[in-house]
Amino acid sequence: MFRLTAEVFRAPGKNIHKGLNIQWKKRHTKQVRNGQARLKRDLKKSDKIIHPQHKEEPYSAKHLTWYPKTIQKKLYMDSQKAQWRAGLPNLIGKRFPRFLNVVDPVQCNPILQIKKCTLKHCASISITTSPWQSGSDVAFEFWRHITSLEVRTTNVKCDIKFDVVNTKNPDTITIKFIDGETLIFETNHLNFDEVWYHFNTSNLFRNEAAEKKAAGQMF
Repeated sequence: MFRLTAEVFRAPGKNIHKGLNIQWKKRHTKQVRNGQARLKRDLKKSDKIIHPQHKEEPYSAKHLTWYPKTIQKKLYMDSQKAQWRAGLPNLIGKRFPRFLNVVDPVQCNPILQIKKCTLKHCASISITTSPWQSGSDVAFEFWRHITSLEVRTTNVKCDIKFDVVNTKNPDTITIKFIDGETLIFETNHLNFDEVWYHFNTSNLFRNEAAEKKAAGQMF
């Protein structure tokens, strides 16, 4: 009670600095400064850090892995450069590329967890599956994801065809976009995560392009 009374009746500005720990913060900053300089120096030549080495490989997933901030920025710049040299679009959300050789469920989780996709950029989707020959349910699972009522209402003009055949040809998913691009998946060597990742990134890429165009940043 005495302490509370003392705080209430203290003169304005008196002892106001005590709770700020200014001196402690100064000492702490001084102590860690040498360590930070050492870390910055050693990271550049450490064997434990995988440095950017994929400027010619636009389909690499190395930049998705977590690194210290300085290394991560260089990996991002390398990835952007690789995309540009291969004639591919920029990274989506400054992190995810349109195409990947290997889709890692852990690293690509922000894209894979999208359940309610959009069809507003799709002109038509054609799915051909042979359940008796392929033994794969990737094409059927993709069809199930895009035919829910919430997804269909995003573009009722999108023509969706699902053909069941009995041939030895691989199951195929053909997606035609309004801008003329066509994506073809042969699902005998793909899992559902890979198909779903590339379909979602193609939509997200077009969303970002539309937003930039509306903001006048395309030119």
